[in-house]
Amino acid sequence: MKKLVFGMFLILLSNLACAEKLYPLENVTKYGYINKSGDWVIKPQFEYASEFSENGLALAKINEKYGYINKSGDWVIKPQFKTAWSFTKSGLATVELNGKWGYMNKSGNWVIKPQLDQYPVNFSESGLTHAEHKGKNGYINRSGDWVIKPQFEDAYGFAANGVARVKLNGKWGYINKSGDWVIKPQFEDAYGFAEKGLARVKLNGKWGYINKSGDWVIKPQFELAYGFAENGLARVSSKWKYGYINRSGDWVIKPQLEDARSFSESGLAAVALNGKWGYINKSGDWVIKPQFELTWPFTKSGLAGAKLNGKFGVIDRKGRWVVKPNFRYVKIYKDIIRVSFEDYEGATSLNGEFLTFTESEVFNAGLLEQQKIRAKKKEQQRKLTANKSSSSSSSSSSSSSSSSAYNPKYGCKFCCEGAWGACRSDTIQVNTPYTNSMDAQDYVRKQYAGMCNKYPFHSNGAGSASVSLPNCEIYYYKD
Repeated sequence: MKKLVFGMFLILLSNLACAEKLYPLENVTKYGYINKSGDWVIKPQFEYASEFSENGLALAKINEKYGYINKSGDWVIKPQFKTAWSFTKSGLATVELNGKWGYMNKSGNWVIKPQLDQYPVNFSESGLTHAEHKGKNGYINRSGDWVIKPQFEDAYGFAANGVARVKLNGKWGYINKSGDWVIKPQFEDAYGFAEKGLARVKLNGKWGYINKSGDWVIKPQFELAYGFAENGLARVSSKWKYGYINRSGDWVIKPQLEDARSFSESGLAAVALNGKWGYINKSGDWVIKPQFELTWPFTKSGLAGAKLNGKFGVIDRKGRWVVKPNFRYVKIYKDIIRVSFEDYEGATSLNGEFLTFTESEVFNAGLLEQQKIRAKKKEQQRKLTANKSSSSSSSSSSSSSSSSAYNPKYGCKFCCEGAWGACRSDTIQVNTPYTNSMDAQDYVRKQYAGMCNKYPFHSNGAGSASVSLPNCEIYYYKD
């Protein structure tokens, strides 16, 4: 009896360990996993690590190959794939092998062998997913059989109402699960139907909303239009100003904002005015006045990422800093906040208390790592300069005319940040008159300050973008 009880106790402990939430974290160069207390459960050892899926497996990379691990850090599916994606709610993961894509279950067995030309997406509730073959899109079932033969230029998954948007002869329309046209192709662009039964489509350069029958519920009149939030409001753009409409197309919050996000579950929407971001409620009243360079939607925990003076932190619903803006990025999970300073990551509690180390340790560790990288690059450049000089001297000794040694110069790449910290355009390469990365970075920061507001990038609407820290990867240029 005692043995039975002890055995049941061990099983219970095992189940609790499997149920423990783990979070991926990068320790300078390697990824591992911590728990909500900040303890390393799986030590840093991977080149990449994703969050764990519902089936308890996470995508991880080692020696340039992807595989899947469990919460003990053991390989369940050995690293063997050049490209792979996490498991989805369907219980399947899409992986690439020898240039073809297929689906695999959590045991590592092929459900659909690699045969598809392009990365396929998750199966919808219809049991179908769109896939590409010889440049055309169609739909397959979980056995890999073509239910709707590949014939479309583009295709997306089936919505809850049983229709999917597809593109044929340059126009978008909607089909059912038998492949029959529900709404014939006629639109310049289109999105899937939402749960409330409306889809946003583009006609004659303007966006509007239709029902499943293809009838206009809100006629095309907006430059941009987005889906309806749970509170029944959708953000749209009129004369390039953002506002919010209801499902009848009436203005609830008139177009007056430079940029806007959809309302989140918190009941607030992040919006921009006069180059600053803040939050409004569904009546259009300011809950947090515009003061940030960029903001993210509030999570269920009542926290949101915000950017100030070029760095990210975390605020609460009153706009107070929970985690001060000292970081390259932040990500809010259920139990912790993941933060990154330079190339070093750490974690805090939802109250802003550092779990993995102190804030000063993050700062010092980040600087130390950067110093090591810079020293290594400086040595690489010194050797390259010496080699060039030696080659040039050898060449000039055999020539009647002498020439000076080639002196390589650093260039920097930088980008102008837009929404969510992404580059607003391609990165810009800048040649500098300096031969070391530190001076090159300082040169770019000083000479090109404010470039994002002067250079003709496609505007993100907020007008608050700024030049990010240049990423000097030792680009050499000749004079």
